[in-house]
Amino acid sequence: MALIKLKNKLFQLFGIVVLSAVLVGCATPPSDPEERARYEEINDPLEPMNRVIFDFNLFIDDVFLGPVAKGYVAVVPEFIRNGISNLLDYLRLPMTFIAQILQGEFEYAGDTTGRFLLNTITLGFNDAATEAGIPESFR
Repeated sequence: MALIKLKNKLFQLFGIVVLSAVLVGCATPPSDPEERARYEEINDPLEPMNRVIFDFNLFIDDVFLGPVAKGYVAVVPEFIRNGISNLLDYLRLPMTFIAQILQGEFEYAGDTTGRFLLNTITLGFNDAATEAGIPESFR
């Protein structure tokens, strides 16, 4: 058993090394003028703007959203956080039902309808459908 785990780890390590080598090879633009022109042709012209937006999003996450999330976890009791999560899942069920009907997944749509009706009793704060054994087909 240990030999199989070692083989799997070595295989994963080999895959990571090969993938890293491939990605590093793609990291710099070519120096040949003809290849450089092709590179510029297929290059994403919005990349500089995307990088600025991504950096801004990271900044907002670090400065605002991260501390708010940590404060939320520190202040709000776990059972209330679970209730809010259940409520948001409950509110998503009608759209899930529509998507399942459009995809022809009628059995899943039936499960979703049952979950919605049963969880309506608790206004979505308690997941009574899971306790009743109705499967979650939207995750």
